[in-house]
Amino acid sequence: MESFFGRNSKRSKNKSVSIRFTRVSTHTHFEAPMLTGINSTLTKKIRILCSVLICSIIMAHLFQVADSFLMKQLRSASSTLATSSSRGWVASRQFASSTSTTSTGPSNTDAQFATSADRSIGKSPAVSSRLFPEELNVLYDSKCNVCKLEMEWLAGRDVRLNGDAARKVKLTDLEDPAFDPNDPANGGINYETGMAAIYAVTANGKILKGVPAFALAYEQVGLGWLWGIYNVPGMRQLINLGYDIFAKYRTRLTRGSSLEELVRLHREKNVLENANDCERCNKM
Repeated sequence: MESFFGRNSKRSKNKSVSIRFTRVSTHTHFEAPMLTGINSTLTKKIRILCSVLICSIIMAHLFQVADSFLMKQLRSASSTLATSSSRGWVASRQFASSTSTTSTGPSNTDAQFATSADRSIGKSPAVSSRLFPEELNVLYDSKCNVCKLEMEWLAGRDVRLNGDAARKVKLTDLEDPAFDPNDPANGGINYETGMAAIYAVTANGKILKGVPAFALAYEQVGLGWLWGIYNVPGMRQLINLGYDIFAKYRTRLTRGSSLEELVRLHREKNVLENANDCERCNKM
């Protein structure tokens, strides 16, 4: 009897051990695929992030290389054009001097005609209608860090591409105390209107608002192709919508105040400045 119960107790112990072992084994059997699945998803995400970073670095490098290449090509083309124009001017001067030596001199009527022609050319609408020597005047907010960085970058590229004496983009700061909304070069844009959205004025007086102002400014510095997507059907409305949303909340995001608050502070500042000017005038 003792041997029988002893054997049964040993068998029960063996069964309990086997049951525990099977439970542990089944538990590990179900956990192992879950861990491998999590590891695989993490590795996939890490690989995707690494590939995106590598592609962005490569694209930035390619953009810099293309930019430098285009700059060199434009400089060489401009130098070639300058030399050819100077040669043509020298040839025309030589031809004019040779004809003047052979002729006895212009008559009085010819001189009068030439004088009247020169005056008419000096007063031609194409020349007199230019508001400024540059091609575009961009009105921006210098106290907006995003706007300031972009305008400084455009100005630097404009100088590198066209030279300091032949800039194509004129920048007008809305926060400048000398800003005059009545100046024709500013297109009649006042502080409140200019702060609500970006505006640009061409040399002949055309006013651009929003994305077209950006596109034309980038075109002046040789980067108009970046806005080629704007001409794709359907993208124009989407880009305009995105910019309108950004312009609506721009001052809150970049300056921490609403547009109405900034306009109110600007008006109060102008009132105080005018009052101080009046006091100075009275003292004088």
